[in-house]
Amino acid sequence: MRILNHISSFRYRYIYIALTLQFVILVIESFWYILIFIPFILYMTYQHKDMLVVIIIVLVLYSANRFLMTYGCTRNTLPQTLYVSQVEETTYRYKITGRKGLCKTIVYAYHPVKIGDIITVDGKHQTLENPTIPGGFNYQDYLKSQGVIEVIDGDKITVNTHLFHPRHIHEGIKTYIDRYLPRSKRYINTFILADTSEFDEQTKTAVTMLGISHLFAVSGMHIGLLVVFLNKGGTYLNLKESHRYSGIMVLLSLYMIITGFSPSVVRASLMTAAVFMTNIFKVKLSSLDILSGVFILLLMMRPYYYLSIGFQLSFLVTFFLIITYDLTGKMKGIHQLLLSSTLAFLITVPLIIQMNYTVNIMTILVNIIMIPLTTLIIVPLGYLTFVMPFLDGIYSVVTALFDTLIVFLSEIFYIPLSLSLFHPLAIILYYIFLYLTLTINIVQHKALMVMMGVFCFTVFFYARLQPFQDVVFLDIAGESTVFKDRFDQCNIVIDTGKDDDYDSLVSYLKRERITKIDYLIVSHFHADHYGETEDLIDILSVKHLITNETANAYENRLIPCGNFNLFIYPITVDDENENNQSLPISSWAQETHYFFFGDAEKEAEEIFNITYSIDVDVFKVSHHGSDTSSTMPFLQNINPESAIINVDRNNTR
Repeated sequence: MRILNHISSFRYRYIYIALTLQFVILVIESFWYILIFIPFILYMTYQHKDMLVVIIIVLVLYSANRFLMTYGCTRNTLPQTLYVSQVEETTYRYKITGRKGLCKTIVYAYHPVKIGDIITVDGKHQTLENPTIPGGFNYQDYLKSQGVIEVIDGDKITVNTHLFHPRHIHEGIKTYIDRYLPRSKRYINTFILADTSEFDEQTKTAVTMLGISHLFAVSGMHIGLLVVFLNKGGTYLNLKESHRYSGIMVLLSLYMIITGFSPSVVRASLMTAAVFMTNIFKVKLSSLDILSGVFILLLMMRPYYYLSIGFQLSFLVTFFLIITYDLTGKMKGIHQLLLSSTLAFLITVPLIIQMNYTVNIMTILVNIIMIPLTTLIIVPLGYLTFVMPFLDGIYSVVTALFDTLIVFLSEIFYIPLSLSLFHPLAIILYYIFLYLTLTINIVQHKALMVMMGVFCFTVFFYARLQPFQDVVFLDIAGESTVFKDRFDQCNIVIDTGKDDDYDSLVSYLKRERITKIDYLIVSHFHADHYGETEDLIDILSVKHLITNETANAYENRLIPCGNFNLFIYPITVDDENENNQSLPISSWAQETHYFFFGDAEKEAEEIFNITYSIDVDVFKVSHHGSDTSSTMPFLQNINPESAIINVDRNNTR
């Protein structure tokens, strides 16, 4: 009882512990967040001094867990023994996830194993590199968010024994769905197993464009429906409240295992369990206290959980909806849905920008349409179909119509908005202004209105405010160079690198606020030079596409573009070697002359030398520095002052 009283004594104040932990993490990620951390600590020192000891204990425990996970699980001696928890079959190898104590490891191997196997792995550790360009996919952070610290290329795997693993439950349910619900398994897998892998790319793209991905992630909404159903069922069976709560908590624990501990499922399940426990033991805690406690607990269990976008969105939206309940709770029906959807949209804008680089301003209206449909029809009917497989055909028709609606809405309700909300200072100001907008009458504060106006103008028109030119040789697989003019007057992209599942080039351009490409030039048709061309054309606005098949319309004349100039030299090489069909391209940025010749080899260089003699400032070395190119006569002819070589790290030729 004394412990319960002590817990209750901090009612309404657990949020301060959670905020302190959050601010410390933010400062670790970027020193700019010290701007809000120092005032917060000063406030805590003067207003909540009695909590400082508890806060220090929490921070010490978190730091210790983070240290153990970062350094205690790194580069474990090989061979090592792992308990297999997941197996995925990729194009060439098996992706095996296993544990050794608290350490979670991914092994890529050709040897098939099963979930529950105890295996001994020998091989070599992979070097996990950070993104090579701004906006590139951070594989290392992604693994950390999943609790994985090391990746091994497994040369030899020995299966020692086999044990039961909770993941077997997940696999058993998946087998049941595949066998008895083949037509509607896309949605059943989504709402039961939190697995969206069955969806086609068109639907996935439409969902991302509309900004309704949260409807396809098992979240608090789905958990709420499940809890209401189970609670009503228990009441109908005349079960005692404590028995109903205990049964629901057991089922939610099972559900967390089934969904692979999805962040939103874990948060919603633990919050539900905490509410039940407080009711059973009569502990007086608020919703904000419970959310804070779950936040702290999860970070203690997985110190890098905060790197998961699902974790961030789940807690951020829930936090703001709780603290704004006095505003939204007074409304009913469509008005409450509209206000809640608007708040959720505004709250998540910086996170969506970090993830997609644009936001769809029609997401608010789309949610008003899609949330009731999903909540009242799609999800409940999915659960019903799961337990009554004979409804598979009916549910497949309903979900097919739902897919059609999603694609249709993506065509008429998609208005992307690019905002410059990447710098921590911009994010801090955004949330400060959002908080002030929700809490005070801004019209009465003219100075504040002016500051907000300047801020909004800056984040909206950042690209057009830039007074500098940039020429960037990108460190990606293959080759790509970007010319970015001052005040967004002209953007030129020469080559696009290899086809990239993570769309690194597209992400980089979006991050740089480049939404249009005036000239996209593909030097020749080898995969490491044109791989991302289709994605650029599909996602961005490309005004002119120049390739060695269409270059005759642009050759032998100066092409002005903003403050840049282009010139494409007309040469003909009677050679089936695609490298020798590379376009020779000059570009001038201010007084600097850049020259590109794709992967041109000796034969093409000799023909160029016969016709042209130029003076180059910067030469993008042909064919990645290969010995088939950049012959001495050619270099003497173009006379470059400096050279740039794009080459893979493991290229030794």
